[in-house]
Order: sequence, then structure tokens, then C-alpha cells
Amino acid sequence: MFDEELYKRVDEAVRKMLESEWEVGFNLWRRCLLNIQILVEDTIPYDIRYGGIPFLYEAGFLSGKRIGEELMDRFNLHEKSMKERAYFMDSFVKNAGVGEPSFITLLEGKKGIRFPGGTYLAREYGKRAGHTICANTAGFIAGATDAITGRHWFVREVKCVAAGDDCCEFLVEEKE
Repeated sequence: MFDEELYKRVDEAVRKMLESEWEVGFNLWRRCLLNIQILVEDTIPYDIRYGGIPFLYEAGFLSGKRIGEELMDRFNLHEKSMKERAYFMDSFVKNAGVGEPSFITLLEGKKGIRFPGGTYLAREYGKRAGHTICANTAGFIAGATDAITGRHWFVREVKCVAAGDDCCEFLVEEKE
């Protein structure tokens, strides 16, 4: 039988904890997403064109685009410089716990993003994968970059902590 009074006390305790320690809830949810990715990686074939599983890239793209658009609107970035827009996205990614991105130049002057020590996902996954696993993060970067630049991008992970590298690096190329 449902105990409404008990449920109200429990609900209030959980809400108070999440209001004061939102990081706890966020990290628990993030672990759930990691478990989903591990299960998906074990059951769906790897696609080298995406550096992972295409639907994880596409899901990341949609999330990145939504968050990029939200930041553009919430902080009124439409009239701001590209540098300031990029700083807002960088700060969001860092403070959301994805990793600490830095903008880099890869071979032949191509644009890239590096996460020293890896993305959260790659660090948690560990070196057992033997290949790049951050397709979702690559998609996120592409979607967010689309949103803040108004142009279309494709992002591919070229180094990954889960593959044994010392960082995660992403090649960022504008679509023609």
C-alpha cells in the first residue's frame, strides 16, 4: 500500500539534497549514461567513419546543437564575437564535467580540440576499449559548433584515452 506521508518526506529529502548538492545527482545520471554507452558499444558495430557508433554521434550532435542554441539565447551571444561564444561553450563543457578542452592546431593547420587527460567518458571507460569511444562527444562538439557559428561542421576523434592515448583529440572540419 502506498504511504503518501512517507513518500512526501523522502521526496523532500531528495529534492533538498539535489538543490544543495546538484553535482551528486548529475554524476549519478552521468554514470547511467556511461553504462548505456558501454552496453551499446558491446552490441552495435563500431563505424570507423564516425570513430564510433553513428547514432551516438547523432545524439551528441543534437545535444550539442540544443545546448549551443540555449547558451546563445540565454547569454545573448548573437552579437558577441566568435571568441566570446567559444569561451562560453568552453566554460559550459568544463563546468559540466565533460573535460577541460583547449583549442589546438593539428597537422596541416587543421582545427582541433584537445581534452588533456581525456574526456570524462574516456577516463571512466579506461584503456580497455583499444579504440576511440567518444563519438557522442564528437557529435556534441559538431552540434555546438554549428549553433555558435551558424555553419556546418564534422568532428572526428583522432586520439582517445580509451585507446591508450594520453588525451582525447578531435579534428574539427567545416562541411562544404
